[in-house]
Amino acid sequence: MAETETLVKSLRDGLLKILDGTGTPNEVELVCDEGNLAFTVVPGGKEVKQILDRGALSHLRYGDEKPIPVSFDLKFKEFISIAGTTPKTVYEALMKVGRCSTWTSVIADGGGVYGVKLEFNIDTPVSGAVSERVIFNKFVPESVDFKEGDPNTLSVKGFDFETAPEIDKHTEDCATGCETGCETAQED
Repeated sequence: MAETETLVKSLRDGLLKILDGTGTPNEVELVCDEGNLAFTVVPGGKEVKQILDRGALSHLRYGDEKPIPVSFDLKFKEFISIAGTTPKTVYEALMKVGRCSTWTSVIADGGGVYGVKLEFNIDTPVSGAVSERVIFNKFVPESVDFKEGDPNTLSVKGFDFETAPEIDKHTEDCATGCETGCETAQED
């Protein structure tokens, strides 16, 4: 494996986007995010139950499937954008308000629950190197918390209604829209 493919990544290498469920998706690119996207994937997508026999370890069983908890923070700019002058906001995209009020949910079978796609691109800082993309196809925002400070911030928490994210590798050309030559791995 080439050394460029094993470089340690940092927050400067990541880019997070929010997309809706239309054929040609609407999108909001996060600007001034903290670079602290966090998620937890349970191996096999299911919890493991520890069965005891009168207090002694007896055996293990798989339990319920677990969705993926996802969170991230960003510096606050504004809640609602103005058409033609400012880009759509993260708040609008996650809450389906303002200029994003007509966005289509990515969850067709969700009983009316609104969800978006989160796409996290991790670039390798060497020209021509392979990059990665982590896709949460069914992200449901549970809370968008505002906190006043210096600077003001938004904290987003939710879950991806899947047991594993979709992960692929692609060249720089694929990051700009090319879908050929991409290798995809999804554990669902």
